[in-house]
Amino acid sequence: MDELKTIVLVEDNEAEARLTMKCLRRSAELPITIHHVTTLAEAIKYSREVTVDAFILDLGLPDSSGLDGIVRLKIAAPEPAIVVLTAHDDENDALRSVRMGAQLFVPKHEIAGHMHVMLRLVRQAVARQKQLLDALAQAHIDPLTAIANRRGLDSELERRMADFQRHKTPLCLAMIDVDHFKQFNDRFGHEMGDHILKKLAAQLVNQTRKSDLCTRFGGEEFAIVMPMTKLDEALEISKRIVQCIPKTFAQDLPEDTQVTVSCGVAEFLPGDEIRTLVQRADTALYAAKQQGRNQVQRYRSNLEVLEVPVHV
Repeated sequence: MDELKTIVLVEDNEAEARLTMKCLRRSAELPITIHHVTTLAEAIKYSREVTVDAFILDLGLPDSSGLDGIVRLKIAAPEPAIVVLTAHDDENDALRSVRMGAQLFVPKHEIAGHMHVMLRLVRQAVARQKQLLDALAQAHIDPLTAIANRRGLDSELERRMADFQRHKTPLCLAMIDVDHFKQFNDRFGHEMGDHILKKLAAQLVNQTRKSDLCTRFGGEEFAIVMPMTKLDEALEISKRIVQCIPKTFAQDLPEDTQVTVSCGVAEFLPGDEIRTLVQRADTALYAAKQQGRNQVQRYRSNLEVLEVPVHV
């Protein structure tokens, strides 16, 4: 089955856009949505509203000139394939565009009179991008819990921080740790410990939004990246998670044993690095442990002190 369903053509030349769209539609065996925009901003906005399989990108746009458009598009929409279709024919630009994340660099004069091959090229680009994403997913997945690992966390934070720098979109990080985890391994064995980690990871995914990324930070510690989220909202999500965990494991352990977690939340600030954001969230987590566990703490960065614990 054809996996190519939606193409966004980013081209400010109306005549060339009409020709490209006509050739794409004529070559398609199955219905394909082809959405035409004339600026990079429109392309980015559309990709946030609709699942896009591929962009066909011109390098000379009213709001983007040269290879910068690839970088901006890749940051905003990392999953779709990018096919550069341009009047420029420069070998160095072709190499650089691929290094920046495009799958193909196609000079317009090379396919003039052969535009029927354009859809085939887009399909090839989508297939390449899918292979790349699959490989990255394997590299960024924790084998025990099947959620993102520390490498996946760092990659997501880098992308979201870049988005903050460009658009000032809020970003929060929650650090979550299983309380007294060692006792479960000691009392019930490592198989039970692994079971707790796997079931906890699944519950984190269930309790968060599609835009959030749940990761295993290491051992029994987890981290959740919450993009486009202010601190108050991140706290509500974290409280909901902490509250639901004991119920999640109620049938797995004796009545005298309860699984709880502690959580620390911090908000990304201008000038932050991954290290500093993680440190603040981890400091809040440590405070939650010190205050009695099974609770949420937030880091009030403007005074560099912790607020009163948010008990659950």
